[in-house]
Amino acid sequence: MSSQSDALPIRSGGSPVFVAVCTILLAFVIVATASPNAFVVLIKHGALALGILAAASGLGLCLVDSLSLGPIEARWRWMAAAALGLGALSLLVLGLGTAGLLHRALWIILLAAFLCLGTWRVWVRRAGPPFFSEGEPAKGLMWLWLAAGIFGGLMFLAATLPPGILWPHEANGYDVLEYHLAAPREYFEAGRIGYLPHNIYTNFPFNVEMLYLLAMVLHGDAVQAALTANLLHALLGVLAVAAIWLAAREMGRGPGIVAGVMAAICPFIAYLGALAYVECGLLFFSAMALAATIRSARDEGRTATRWIVVSGLCAGFACGCKYTAIPATLIPLGIAALWTSSFRPRRAPWHAAAFLVSSLTVLSPWLIKNIACTGNPVFPLARSVFPERAGIWNDDGAARWRDGHLPAPVDRPLPARLWRTWQQIFGSPLFGPVMGLAIVAEIARRIVTRRRVAKEDQLSAINKTCVTACYLMLFIGLATWISLTHLVDRFAIVLLIPACVLFARAYAGLRPVVRSWVFPLVIVATAGLNLRTTLGTFAEAKAFEVLAARATDGLDWFTDGEWVRADHIPRLNTLAASGGMVLMIGDARRFYLNKGVDYCVVFNRNPFAEAAEQLSPVQLVDWLRQRGYTNVYVDWGEMSRLRRSRYGFWKAVDADLFGKLQEHGLRAVQNFAVDQNRPPYATLYEITALAPR
Repeated sequence: MSSQSDALPIRSGGSPVFVAVCTILLAFVIVATASPNAFVVLIKHGALALGILAAASGLGLCLVDSLSLGPIEARWRWMAAAALGLGALSLLVLGLGTAGLLHRALWIILLAAFLCLGTWRVWVRRAGPPFFSEGEPAKGLMWLWLAAGIFGGLMFLAATLPPGILWPHEANGYDVLEYHLAAPREYFEAGRIGYLPHNIYTNFPFNVEMLYLLAMVLHGDAVQAALTANLLHALLGVLAVAAIWLAAREMGRGPGIVAGVMAAICPFIAYLGALAYVECGLLFFSAMALAATIRSARDEGRTATRWIVVSGLCAGFACGCKYTAIPATLIPLGIAALWTSSFRPRRAPWHAAAFLVSSLTVLSPWLIKNIACTGNPVFPLARSVFPERAGIWNDDGAARWRDGHLPAPVDRPLPARLWRTWQQIFGSPLFGPVMGLAIVAEIARRIVTRRRVAKEDQLSAINKTCVTACYLMLFIGLATWISLTHLVDRFAIVLLIPACVLFARAYAGLRPVVRSWVFPLVIVATAGLNLRTTLGTFAEAKAFEVLAARATDGLDWFTDGEWVRADHIPRLNTLAASGGMVLMIGDARRFYLNKGVDYCVVFNRNPFAEAAEQLSPVQLVDWLRQRGYTNVYVDWGEMSRLRRSRYGFWKAVDADLFGKLQEHGLRAVQNFAVDQNRPPYATLYEITALAPR
C-alpha cells in the first residue's frame, strides 16, 4: 500500500522525533511545576514501571520474531512486541505465581534475561527502517501532539497520588482498594496465587493485576508498589493512544496523527489512567487487535494469517483484562477476520480459525484457573450454564450480585437505556465530543465522496477492513453496553477506539482544504473543551489542593491515618503486627491493611453472617474466639451505604446484633469519626478473653 510519496521526507512542521521529545518534556514540566514531590514519585516509581515495560518488550520482540511476520516497519515491531510481551508476562506471573514462585530474586533474574534478549534482538535487527521513516508529509499537523502532552502530564500528575484519593465518582478508587490492588497484595503475602473465598472479584481475569503483583514482588512490599501500579496503568494509557495511532496510521501519517491525538485528549484516558484500574490495558490490547486486523489486509497468504494470529492474541489478552472485551473486542474482530477474508475466499476459514484459536489460547489460563477453583470457567458469570461447585456460593449472594449489576429499575426500559446512552457516552464530558464527531465526520465523508467512489472502482482492502472492523466494534459494543451492562460509562471505553479511527478515516477521505483547516481547528477546539472538563474534574476532586499540600513522596497519608476516614488503618495494622486478628465488617477496602485483618466482599458467602443467622449472641462470640479473632472492626457507614444500594447487605448483621454481642463478651474500645460533630463511621471492638457467666 505504499506510494512514491512514502519515501518523501517531511517538508515542513519539524521532525517527528523533535515533536515527540517536546511532547514528553511538556508532560514532565506539567508534573514538576504542579508538585515537586509528584515529580520525585514519577521518576522513582516510573523508572520501575518503565523497567517492567522494557523487559516485557524484550520478551515480546522474541515472540514477534518467532511469528515470522516478514520485514515490518519499526513501529509495528515495537508495538506488537509491547502487546505480546506484556500479555505473555502477565500469564507468566499467573503460572509461576500459582506454583508459589513469587520470589524477588527469581523475577529480577527473569526480567533481566528478557531485557538482554530484547537488546540482542534489537542489535540483530538494527538495520531496519527507522520508526518515523515512512509516510506522506504531515506538515504542521504533528504539532497537535503537544495537546497530548498536556493531557498526559495531567494523567501522570494524578497517578502520583496514592490510591484512595481520586476520584469522587469512582468512590475514590474503591475498586482499587477492594480488589485491583488488594487481591495482588493477598497473593503477595501468601507467596502464591490461589482461590480467595472472601473476594468474588478475584475470579475475574487479572492480566493487568498480574503486572501490579509483579511490581509488589520487585518492591518487596505490597503497599509501596501502589504508586508503581498507578504509573504502570498510566503507561498502558500511553500505549493505548499509540495503538490507536498505529491502527489509523495504515491509512497514512495524517490519519494516524488525527486518531492518536483525538484519543490522547479524551478526558477519560487521563481520568482512568490515574488509578490502578484495568481499562487502559483493555484499551491497549483491544486497539492492538484492531490494528493487527487492519494490517492483515496489506499482506497476502500466510503473512496475512499471521497478522490475524497477532490480532487474536491481543483480543485474548484484552479479554484477560475484562470480560466485557469478549463482546466488545473478540466477537467483532472475529467476525471482521472472517468477513474481510471474503476478499480472498480461500483464506477465510484459516483466518477465522487462527483468530479464534489464538485468542482462546491466551484466555484459557484464566478459564482453567476458575474451573480449578470454582468449577465454573467464567465464575461468577453464567451461573445457570456453568453451575459452581457446592459451597462456593449461595442463592442469596448470587441474587444480590444479579440485582447489583443490573441498571437501576428506572433505567431498565429501552427508552431509558437509550437516554442513559446519550448521557453516559455521546453526551458525556469524560468522553468529550469524539463519539459524536466520529459519526458526523463519517456521514460527511460518505456524502462528499459518494460521487468519487463511483470513479475509484473500489475501496482499498485496508480501507474496507478498517471500516468493517470499526463498524462492528462500534455497533456490537454499543448494543452490548445497552443490553448487558449496568450502564456505567467506563464499561463503554472500548468504543473510543473505533470512534477515533473512523474520525481519522473521514479525515483521509475528505478534500485537502478540509483536512488542512477544518480538522485541525476541530481538534484544537475539542482539546480546549476536553481540557476544561479535565481541569474541572481535578478541581472537583481537589487534586491540585492535595498536591500543593503534599509533604512527602510516599503513602503516609493512609499508613499513618492522616487521610479522611483512614485513621483506623494504623490502629488495625498495629493490632495485626502485635499478633492480633481482626474481623472487618462492612468495609472491604483491605489494601492498606496488613495480614491479620480479615474481610468479606458483600457478594461472597460470609461465615460470620451465616453464623449470626444460626447462633445465639453468646455462641457467636464463642465462634469468634474459636477462630482466633481478638477484635472486630465494624464500618457503620459502609454497612449503611451497601444496605441502601442494590448490592444489599447480610440481613443478620446490623447495629442491633452488635448491641447484643456487647452483653456477651464484645467490648467497644474505640470509635472512629471524621470530626466530633458527626457520628462515628466505625467502631473497634475487643473480644474479651472469657464470656461472662
